[in-house]
Amino acid sequence: MLTGRIADGNAGPIAQRLWAHGVRIAETVVLGDRVDDIAARVSGAIADGIELLVTTGGLGPTADDLTMEAVARGAGVGLAIDAQARRTVAERTAHMRLDPDLRERLLDRQALLPSGADLIPAAGTAPGAVLAAGQALVVVLPGPPWERAQMWDWAAARAPLSELLARGQHPPRKVLRIFAVPESQFVQAMERLDDRDDEQVGVAVCARDGELEVTLDGPLEALEGVGSHLRDAFGDRVYSDDGQDLDGAVQNALRESGQTVAVAESCTGGGLGERITATPGSSDVFLGGVIAYANSAKESQLGASEELLTRHGAVSAEAARAMAEGVRAALGSDWGISITGVAGPGGGTPDKPVGLVYIGCAGPSGTEVEEHVFRGDRERIRARATVRALHMLRTALT
Repeated sequence: MLTGRIADGNAGPIAQRLWAHGVRIAETVVLGDRVDDIAARVSGAIADGIELLVTTGGLGPTADDLTMEAVARGAGVGLAIDAQARRTVAERTAHMRLDPDLRERLLDRQALLPSGADLIPAAGTAPGAVLAAGQALVVVLPGPPWERAQMWDWAAARAPLSELLARGQHPPRKVLRIFAVPESQFVQAMERLDDRDDEQVGVAVCARDGELEVTLDGPLEALEGVGSHLRDAFGDRVYSDDGQDLDGAVQNALRESGQTVAVAESCTGGGLGERITATPGSSDVFLGGVIAYANSAKESQLGASEELLTRHGAVSAEAARAMAEGVRAALGSDWGISITGVAGPGGGTPDKPVGLVYIGCAGPSGTEVEEHVFRGDRERIRARATVRALHMLRTALT
């Protein structure tokens, strides 16, 4: 993580769960695999009166898996082999062909817990632990996000972590999502807010992929006042006022209308289909998709004629229209969404620069095509195109 080779997939989800319980996050720290550094951070947090310290990573059998040792040292306790942890590790690694002596050493290494700690059963091969250290509760979790999620849920449902989380309190909170509103316009709208509501409500704004996620904290009446003010200012661009995200809003709109969608993608390479199917229950509304990167695929799979592609090009409103209508017909869906563009970094021309994207939306009432020029690198252009396609479908549905 420190070198950027691995992205942190744990801090955000843990923070969200703590936030939901009303626990204020003091800080998030990334440390290298050095016992002294980790131990110093643990002991420092305990001395500072931190009530909950969560660690992730460093629980495996390799030489750089040092978290248990560091937590024990930071908490001022020893290490002891936990019999249940050892049995679990033995069961999970029984299929591995290892030298018997090495197996025993690895079992002992992964079964070590800080003295006095409670075991968190392993989801993979590495057990976790919950340790009371002074006023602090230290929760030690593995690094793989799927293991961390399962083991956090197990620990959070049981004392002592469940008791600590139950003490969390926060004021009422409302999350709004606003599409296609620049932050400067949001600031202007907030300046016109009634002074009383402005003083009572805390506002946090996160801008991403053409959206604003606005979190409001304060008394319920004031929250409703600010929410109503923003809906008056931005109309249906406030597409969610209950925290529901874009993916959920699109699926709900499809499900409520009893309709289905299929996708035809070129420059996004399947990103739109992946985004739709990431939400559980997507099989109710999503029929499938075609990744038509080459012109030959656009012709054979989506019915975009050679003459059309030669005359207008694969990146054109005409191609986007043909792709959307073609996938709708091919899969028998109510809606067909298409994306074709120049994601870069190369391939742009003066007439069709990098970032030019056409999005088609074919539905029961006809087909619409939008032209966009997104700024940024290849990843950002593809992400913005995917989000804009989802908003185009959401708007058409609602």
